[in-house]
Amino acid sequence: MNLVSSESDESDDDHVEDIDHECCRDGLYVAQTRLSEDSTGWRRGFLGLFTRRKIKKGEFIGFYTGQWYTERAYNRLHAAQRTKRDEYAISSSSGLILSPPIGQNRRPIVQLSPLSMANEPSHYKQANAILREYSFNFDEIENGIEEARFDEDFDAIGLIACRDIGRNREILWYYGAAFPRPYNVGKQCKLPVNEEDPLKMFGYIPLIAVPHFIHS
Repeated sequence: MNLVSSESDESDDDHVEDIDHECCRDGLYVAQTRLSEDSTGWRRGFLGLFTRRKIKKGEFIGFYTGQWYTERAYNRLHAAQRTKRDEYAISSSSGLILSPPIGQNRRPIVQLSPLSMANEPSHYKQANAILREYSFNFDEIENGIEEARFDEDFDAIGLIACRDIGRNREILWYYGAAFPRPYNVGKQCKLPVNEEDPLKMFGYIPLIAVPHFIHS
């Protein structure tokens, strides 16, 4: 029996949509997930995030993007809208909430928030990517922020490969212990010591990666 690891290559027969986003590395695409039901082994019907190119351990995958809210503003959203957003929203240590915009199909709009398509590892498996929080100053960010905010630090949340990820492999990260999941989930991985600096990758931090506008 041959075991397939996250470093191995697979085909992209289920390719759905290429990702072209200024906050992500090249070669990402969306396709049907390869995760399966624990009890039946049937393949799940939702989408996942994949890479067409090999990603090495420690390489930066991209920034999580969407709409930034204060906790108060987020809680004022209509209950039905907030319930759907809760499946994809993440919070920063400063208390801001980052929520991908939701489309008419009640899923995130892929091209506006590509990393929101990444799933969790299945039971007994380990994630191959990990979320990491950043703080950038005014001079490190693309032009477009008012100079009145030059003395602020700006949150950003990115995804880093914590294991080598082969071509056409699904990108998976652990959502955290507090996420209310109705399924068994795999394990978190550790942040690599040799993580790639997104500033070196982009030259500057894209404006849409930070809270240049906050719903308050």
